[in-house]
Amino acid sequence: ILQKKLTANIHSGRVMLQNLNNATRSLFCGCNCFCWPFRNRTGRYVRLKTLDTVTLNENQMGINCVLVKSGRRLCGSGVALANAPLLQEKSYFEVKIQTDGIWGVGVSQEDINLDQVPLGEDTKSWVLRSDSRVYHNGEVLFSLEGRVEEGDIVSITFDQMELTIFINGNSVSKSVDGISGEIFPAFYVDDGAILEATFRDFNFPPPEGFERILVDL
Repeated sequence: ILQKKLTANIHSGRVMLQNLNNATRSLFCGCNCFCWPFRNRTGRYVRLKTLDTVTLNENQMGINCVLVKSGRRLCGSGVALANAPLLQEKSYFEVKIQTDGIWGVGVSQEDINLDQVPLGEDTKSWVLRSDSRVYHNGEVLFSLEGRVEEGDIVSITFDQMELTIFINGNSVSKSVDGISGEIFPAFYVDDGAILEATFRDFNFPPPEGFERILVDL
């Protein structure tokens, strides 16, 4: 009888250990990163992980764009998207106006014309342009109080409902809502402008609850 009880306890312990291992695998994917379950904008639960190599995407940029500094710095002429969409509830990224010219930063859907600037002329992109105005569908949504200048850091937060812009760590007075579809960080340059995107090791701490971009496993 004692042996049967001991065998049953061992079996029960193995079952508990297996359940613990299964639960652990749902958080740790075995790739030296930490993974979280998130409900994305479609209501579907997805597993997301931090990706150390979120960059501008050489496969999603205009033919006259040039990427340097490991895919962080954009120059030339045209549009470049990040290599990861904004799936999580609250995401954050930055861009430095390295050299002034004609530029834009914001978000867009993936199926846009990457060779046509400026963004913000269609229903698929929402951008702050170098004239310090925010555009969507060819209309000015609002204007910033001051001019964005060379050397400034533009930060973007996106919570699946609103996009908020920060200049050198200070939030502007208005936000952009009504954004739909699968959304990517989007950048464009022309007329000598150079932008440098930052997806980690930020110049300014993200607002509470926001974090660097996670990606769908």
